[in-house]
Amino acid sequence: MEESLVKKIVEGTLIVFFLLLAIVFYYAFDLENIFYEKQVKTISQADIEANRALDYSGKKAGEGIKNISTKEEWENTYVTEYITVTPVNITKTNVYSLANWADHYTKRRTGGAGRKRRSVQTELFDYDDNYRRYYVIELEDGTNILAQMNRGIANKIAKGETITLPLGKKTGLTSTAKKMLSAIIEDKNISDTYVLYTIDDEWSKNNATKIFVIKMAVSTILFFTLSVSFLMIVDKFIFKEN
Repeated sequence: MEESLVKKIVEGTLIVFFLLLAIVFYYAFDLENIFYEKQVKTISQADIEANRALDYSGKKAGEGIKNISTKEEWENTYVTEYITVTPVNITKTNVYSLANWADHYTKRRTGGAGRKRRSVQTELFDYDDNYRRYYVIELEDGTNILAQMNRGIANKIAKGETITLPLGKKTGLTSTAKKMLSAIIEDKNISDTYVLYTIDDEWSKNNATKIFVIKMAVSTILFFTLSVSFLMIVDKFIFKEN
């Protein structure tokens, strides 16, 4: 095999490897959680009672917040109550709902409205910040319920960390979401009426684009830096080129 062909194969393999590495880094880099934890406030039940007009979803649960651990407690919770859960286990689904802060239409380069976004969709990878994944969380008594949360928190729970979720409320599940989640709902005997929503919509709306741009920029820089550096090393020490 000619040396030039071997060189092309080696270089191509390195480029593909570092591209995959950059993609893995993009998904593993939990910038959302890093930013959010720096400003998240702890909210007690007394704070909620003092001003019920504010939206406290996504805030850290403080003193007096009901921590749901059984099926009975979940079913007896009103949709107006702020609650929290310390999940025993978590399961990711491949179903996502359009984020509350996301535009229902994409934008063209000219500034006009583009295609309409689906209200619910399925995706293999969690890459679109305009959508939020549905998770299945297990309560202490073995009951499974649906929940939506910060993806960084979900990843930590999946790794075995014991985490109390941010404040959330019971939110109705749409008919489209029910249909797409029907298999896992039936398999895990989940109520298809409500989902526990624990996302701070206002914060996410203000930071989603910034987080995406920074993560994409860092991943791109990582890809080019590693690719160029290792290609230069290969050229100099393996193929003996200047």
